[in-house]
Amino acid sequence: MSCAFAALLILAALQPARAGEVRAFNERDQVFNNKDCAARGSCALKLFRLNTVNFHVTMRDGSHGYGTRMIACFETKDIKDLEQFGLAQFIRGCQYYSQSKNGLVSYDDYVVATQSGETGPYRYRDWIVDGFVNDPLDWGADPAKPRHYYYWNRVPGWEAGQKSGDVFGIAGPRGPLLCVRDLPGAAFADKDSAKNVSLELRTCLYKTSDVPRSAALDALQSIKPVHCFDWSNSFVFDHARKEYQSPSGIEPYCLK
Repeated sequence: MSCAFAALLILAALQPARAGEVRAFNERDQVFNNKDCAARGSCALKLFRLNTVNFHVTMRDGSHGYGTRMIACFETKDIKDLEQFGLAQFIRGCQYYSQSKNGLVSYDDYVVATQSGETGPYRYRDWIVDGFVNDPLDWGADPAKPRHYYYWNRVPGWEAGQKSGDVFGIAGPRGPLLCVRDLPGAAFADKDSAKNVSLELRTCLYKTSDVPRSAALDALQSIKPVHCFDWSNSFVFDHARKEYQSPSGIEPYCLK
């Protein structure tokens, strides 16, 4: 159900009229201008940007949910420089279900996820490298695909992949800009039960040559990134108030 709702939320972001009422809020832009490039040995890079926006979706049946969409892009001075850089992401927290019955709230770990080729409960007390495969810079799910499985845009601008994106290495690009997208889970409520999301994320730009294809957490943390941005996806249902809250930090249930 969570995967279906996440897909619906993405669809709603693209085509609101088909999914009921959609409201976007709390959009945030973070921009890194690579001014001190010589010290970093990264002068082929112009800038790195991360955009997040929250969505509230009300379905036609009255159920509703929340999610956070992220787009991270980097721009180089020339198309030939694109593969000099890559994006990796760290994540911690969890997704879980809660239910209120007779005034008591119970919790369940029904949500599962695949990280680095292993499937298990979507609960990470400490930081892990986020990704389907072992390569931290690979945002695809198939190790046979290009390492830079990122998006470029046929239309100039930062919203790459929203409506006019193609995959680098398979088609294009036309310009020195590559992007990745993420929607790490959606929260939704129906009557007395709810799906909750409490995640902290860190998206980092690295020089590709610095990151081995199978770098584990310790190895990746020892490599200095060009720059990192922090963001979150936090929607936790308050059963007493019957509404979602967005607390800062990780919910205590995720840390048990």
